[in-house]
Amino acid sequence: LSIPSLYFNLMGEMVDDASILTSAISKLSVANLGFCPPSGCRSFKELRGRCAVSVDSPMFWTKDGRGCDVKVEDVTQWLGLLDGIGVLIFAVCCVLFAHRWMPRVVRQTDEAFVTPGDYTVWVDHVPRYLNDQNHESYAAQLRDHFQRVLAGCSSGAVQEADAVQEVVLVREYGGAIMMFMKKGQILEDIENSKVLQERALARNNQQVVARHAKKIEEMEGQVCAIDKRLRIQSTKLDEERACCSAFVTFKHQEYQEKVMDEYRFSRHWLFRLCQSGRLKFGGRRIVVKEACEPTDLYWENLDFSPWRRMARKVAVALLTLLVLVVCAGAIAALRSNPTAAETIRKTTWVIERAPASGPDALGVCSWELYSSVSCAHDAPSSADWGAARVFGANGTLGGGENGR
Repeated sequence: LSIPSLYFNLMGEMVDDASILTSAISKLSVANLGFCPPSGCRSFKELRGRCAVSVDSPMFWTKDGRGCDVKVEDVTQWLGLLDGIGVLIFAVCCVLFAHRWMPRVVRQTDEAFVTPGDYTVWVDHVPRYLNDQNHESYAAQLRDHFQRVLAGCSSGAVQEADAVQEVVLVREYGGAIMMFMKKGQILEDIENSKVLQERALARNNQQVVARHAKKIEEMEGQVCAIDKRLRIQSTKLDEERACCSAFVTFKHQEYQEKVMDEYRFSRHWLFRLCQSGRLKFGGRRIVVKEACEPTDLYWENLDFSPWRRMARKVAVALLTLLVLVVCAGAIAALRSNPTAAETIRKTTWVIERAPASGPDALGVCSWELYSSVSCAHDAPSSADWGAARVFGANGTLGGGENGR
């Protein structure tokens, strides 16, 4: 669908750039569509009606001996229609890829392989603290909740007492897990630097020894800073921490599918508004999704509360919006304050024919000068300028008059 547009763009001659690279790129753009006659496009009407494709035909005005068969204003609407159809087809293909092809491939893969994710669900939007005084038994209460959900399944009740095999809670550590992992990486770097320092000492390379000693001192300072930040978190017990989410593992894959079917409308906030009380946990409308594989799970990204995660997303969105506003303001400022162009001095020289020169003498008729390069009809011309000098028949100079 884009081939006709590329063809007409390549046939145009509106863009002229000295750089080979930019010229090759610009000739593929719509800015290169069509070309003007030798005298140029003097008005907006002529610019819109410029030639798009030239052929050897004398029917229209010519450029370098070529005729004009198709004008720009006759093809732009069809080129735009083809581009719109192309964008629509691309959008439809993206939607089909995301909502039809990918789910089908995932379903086929799940049917071909049995993994831990087929037995586990991820429970999100859980209450941070339970309303009663049994927050320490959070995992046991969540286990009992899903036991009751399985017992009341519309697709077939499950009465097994051990239908829920394991409940793993994601506690809020305020980013302490990430800092603890960073501390472990720093400690490993310290050990590596100590080994390199010992090797340099064995070679009696004091410069390398001093460099590693300074590096070890800096990394030990980082470890002390991390320990101070983790000191507050170390005073709390896991049972006292808020809960961010949970992973629930069932005895059979069938039980996981039953729970997923019960919570099939919980994935969208609008449908969650109608969630029944039997499916709520701790008075909260929870979200139940199929869990990812254990190898795809990063615990250091889960110990943040949903509000802190949302705050970071909002901060990134506001920063992006600020950058866009600044860029738009800069562009508007540059367009509203263009660089002042160099003033063009308009001087008219009027040549008068001598009366006794005869009919063969040189005569100038309706000679008009334009101040614009494209000779636009609405641009200032010599008809409005004052004549600075007048050459007479005897070669003398006289004073000028306006309009000559």
